[in-house]
Amino acid sequence: MAEIPETSTTLLRDLAKDSQHARWGEFVARYRPMMESYMRTHFPAVDADDAIQETLIALIKVFPVYRYSPDETGAFHNYLTGILRRRASRHFSGEAVAGKCIAWSMRRMERLPRSRCLRGNRMRMMA
Repeated sequence: MAEIPETSTTLLRDLAKDSQHARWGEFVARYRPMMESYMRTHFPAVDADDAIQETLIALIKVFPVYRYSPDETGAFHNYLTGILRRRASRHFSGEAVAGKCIAWSMRRMERLPRSRCLRGNRMRMMA
């Protein structure tokens, strides 16, 4: 796994004050390698860029009320990877659910009587 960056309380405070703060670039440069490494290790089948982007969006929403207190809430990188893990899990489970729905639909379509579904239309829908 990539090196865990040192937490900058001033960086977190600046981002909490202003979601459009110029220091987001610094935040991404600091934490993205760790997040990419986490994704490669734990969720290789999930698009890391999508999960990381969804994590950053979640952070923008939560930062105004987030208070960094390592003694009470633990290390920031654990908080960050927790959000990343939940985003990746949702993405992965969403794909699994979609696959199950498609398989179920295909089985149902195959059981339709020919009188209700012309062979050509059924084959086009299955392609």
